[in-house]
Amino acid sequence: MEKEFKGKPNYPGTVKGYLVKSLQNISRYQNPIFYTTDFTIDHTLLIDKIRGLVVKRGSWSTHAAIIAREFRVPSVIGVNLDDIPEGTEIELVSPSKWFNGDRINSAKVIVHRQGNP
Repeated sequence: MEKEFKGKPNYPGTVKGYLVKSLQNISRYQNPIFYTTDFTIDHTLLIDKIRGLVVKRGSWSTHAAIIAREFRVPSVIGVNLDDIPEGTEIELVSPSKWFNGDRINSAKVIVHRQGNP
């Protein structure tokens, strides 16, 4: 059963991969999509190892959003995945055409299958 979470697009792209919540686990998964509440300097050091970024809160001017755009990492802001376990197969969809009516909630994260691969 799929679940869909709406959010704000940041950098465009569509990526399928596995939800990662811990920096130490990024190398455990193919196509890691990193989820974080707060983006720190430690996250910046590993930005080139992730395929996508989901940030729980923030705006287009937050550190996470700016870094993701600078490194061209598909990203979505404002999505709460706290209840989704690490290792869950997800898809991040951040459209490139933001001005199609509803920019605020035009991005999404789709949960395909919960649990570790």
